[in-house]
Amino acid sequence: MMPEERLDVSQSPRLRDRPARRPSPLEAPSIRASIARSYTPSPPLTASSQRSSTSRPHLFFALASDSPNQVEKLLSSGKANANDTAGPQDLPALVFSLTNDQLLNKTEIVKTLLAHGADPSAVEHLVPHDSSDEESKDLEESPLAGQIRIALNPAIGYYIGRPNAVTQGQREALQAGQYEPLLQARFYLIGQDLVLQEMTRAVASHSKRKKESASLSLVLVGPSGHGKSYFASKIGSLLKSPQYIVNMTNLRTQEDLLQAKSLASESDVSFDSDNLQHFLARHEGSRCVVILEEIEKTADKQVLHALLMPWELGKLPASPQLVFNTSPVIWVCTSNAGEELVFECHHAKDMTTKSAREEYLKLMARMRSRLADEIGASIVSRVNAVLPFLPFTVDEQRALASETLSELIAREEVRPEWLNTGASDELVESAIAEYMEREGARSIHRAVQMRFEEGMCND
Repeated sequence: MMPEERLDVSQSPRLRDRPARRPSPLEAPSIRASIARSYTPSPPLTASSQRSSTSRPHLFFALASDSPNQVEKLLSSGKANANDTAGPQDLPALVFSLTNDQLLNKTEIVKTLLAHGADPSAVEHLVPHDSSDEESKDLEESPLAGQIRIALNPAIGYYIGRPNAVTQGQREALQAGQYEPLLQARFYLIGQDLVLQEMTRAVASHSKRKKESASLSLVLVGPSGHGKSYFASKIGSLLKSPQYIVNMTNLRTQEDLLQAKSLASESDVSFDSDNLQHFLARHEGSRCVVILEEIEKTADKQVLHALLMPWELGKLPASPQLVFNTSPVIWVCTSNAGEELVFECHHAKDMTTKSAREEYLKLMARMRSRLADEIGASIVSRVNAVLPFLPFTVDEQRALASETLSELIAREEVRPEWLNTGASDELVESAIAEYMEREGARSIHRAVQMRFEEGMCND
């Protein structure tokens, strides 16, 4: 099963076969003049970011190459800082990326910078939300501010404005358990703010109980197409841990579970060609991620009894003589159980208000009870958190459509002439009009791709 929000445009001949042609971003017109007129650097963020501004231009070469993978590799290695600056005006990497008209992977690059700690205030300083004062008005009229405003498509604007609701205590607990990279998830998953908040609480709480041997177990529940499988697949990559994906629908015995093959593709760096038992044996005593897709649809619920000891004691008996240490394993399950409760709550309550968490906690309790009816209370009682995924708000739908469009443009290797800012906005708005709650992101992906291909055929 593929992740729920992963776009596949490989079946489109026009998108697949178009020859590559990409002008070099280094040939873009200079923006130094507008910088000098409009940009006053914000106070230094940290000593390390200040030191790196003049001595390590590597990040800006990676940005100019229009390769999110190169940017990610450089930032992950520690050879660059996401708040590095360049030039006599100390242009931040985030602003450089936004104002470079030649970048086709701009949305993905901005997400990568933000995930690695880029300070969004560098953008907010130039394009403030409050334009009532004279200084703000002058900034908005500058060429640089205009370039940034044009670059702020709904997806980029969504990620730049996304709040960080993590407390210092939670961050310290995540750091102690080496779970801190999970905080980057908010730059890869659109929507589900409450899921991320409660996941953070659950993982931080588990990390504080590090002397216990029980594994960390999460169940992601709710309607199809709202990010459960996608988020589950990101956990391993964020933690740089090997992962193993099992489709639970055809399993009848505990032995079937141990002998199950992984659904991971061969291009996945965490791909493991053997069965689950061999995977756990190979990574015994070290962190890895096991994803159990559609856990409520097992052919025989007795299969799930194999999870009782791992989830409570951190041990998995493969035979009377062989017991694996699974305490470092992260178990992530997905399920559509109780989706009608999610829709009921979503329609009855405004989940964007200050009281949203209180309502979400009530929904979590109801979903835990429903899941217990489906797979058994003995299993669910050992789960750290049951996290319901909610339908997307209009702003989230708009960000999804914009991000999908950005992916399609990047696949084309050159921005289509017909797709100016106005046309992009119109395409996004028409696509979200076709959002279907029971299909989730898939309905938006389909609508955007259809309109994009129509535009390319008419170009």
